[in-house]
Amino acid sequence: MSQYKLTYYDIQGLAEPCRYLFKLAGVEFEDYRIPKNDTTYPKLSAHIKDSLPWGNIPVLDVDGKRIAQSSAICRFLANRFKLAGADEFEKAKCDEIVDSMRDFAQEWRGIMTATDDAQKAEMMKKMMDITCPFYMGKFEKIAKDNDGKWLVGKNVTWADVIVAHFLLMLIARTKLPVVENYPSLKKLLDDFQDVPQIKEWIKERPVEG
Repeated sequence: MSQYKLTYYDIQGLAEPCRYLFKLAGVEFEDYRIPKNDTTYPKLSAHIKDSLPWGNIPVLDVDGKRIAQSSAICRFLANRFKLAGADEFEKAKCDEIVDSMRDFAQEWRGIMTATDDAQKAEMMKKMMDITCPFYMGKFEKIAKDNDGKWLVGKNVTWADVIVAHFLLMLIARTKLPVVENYPSLKKLLDDFQDVPQIKEWIKERPVEG
């Protein structure tokens, strides 16, 4: 049986989709979180940074092999745990959705990291008037057209994990009603959080301070 160790900060962030995939698959893993009392937290100390393939986390260690970058880790786990789609077309659709959600997330990160108030307000207006309706409308159509709980096929996939994670984090951080006008996406979030393994994990995972 393979041994897994996931290394990240003591937050949800980029590692949480990986944790969701482990929970969905019912596979045990070491959830190593860099302690917040580390003097360099949240930056990585030099000796840790130098040991990483690309100088950042998360990283996943599997039976003596190391995988870096959150997307690569999620894709690896999804394929290994059969959460990547039932055939090559479903796999491609999952990749399409994941890549599109990451594009959407990148737009939000620009706003979150902006330091000029006027620029931030302008960026937020564009987001709410143009960017958010564009992406949310596309994801809503995909969910609705699939005629079921999930975005791709008949079962939960890593595409659902990535989309649900980002939207839940976005709602928690901004308090914006981003899914209120998108009933299929709202249902997706409800269904995802109602999956027994996910529901249990949400209850037991460390609370972010």
